[in-house]
Amino acid sequence: GADSIGPKGLAHLCTEINVPFNELDFFILMWKVGATQSYCVTRSEWMHSAYVLKIEHVGQLKTNLSQWKAALLSDRQLYTEFYYAIFDFIRADDDKWLPLDKALRAWAVLLPEADQFKYLSLWAQWCTLEYKRPISRDVWRELLEFAKKITDLTEYDANEKWPTAFDDFVEWALERRGLN
Repeated sequence: GADSIGPKGLAHLCTEINVPFNELDFFILMWKVGATQSYCVTRSEWMHSAYVLKIEHVGQLKTNLSQWKAALLSDRQLYTEFYYAIFDFIRADDDKWLPLDKALRAWAVLLPEADQFKYLSLWAQWCTLEYKRPISRDVWRELLEFAKKITDLTEYDANEKWPTAFDDFVEWALERRGLN
């Protein structure tokens, strides 16, 4: 409504400040403005963030974005806070779970295979072929930790307190690679 900026308005904002929609910079921007609803920024979130971040015109968002991104990428704890918050931004407001297709698109941006999650392609394949369910907040959060900690699937310990989805994924991945 008139008290929020919806998906079309956000796409327009992104065009105006030359930020690709649904890419990392876009998610960082939504996190910094405190967006907590699915592809929506409320008037109060916008006004509060403009005040706190001292934003007087939209051009300043683009200017500040590179600083925010640099801080985020150099601080693991900050990145974790950001990653956790994005779950609420991309899932539907009334849903407890994140639809799998949305999660897969977000992970491609937030946990790129090259430098964040070396098993992203395998994970995406397993989610699509085997898991076939929406993603819980627990699985969403734990995947970040899994991506950081598990650098070799053969060293995965199912006795650690991982969600059972991870046990199933590792077993499937090792079988696919003929390592089990």
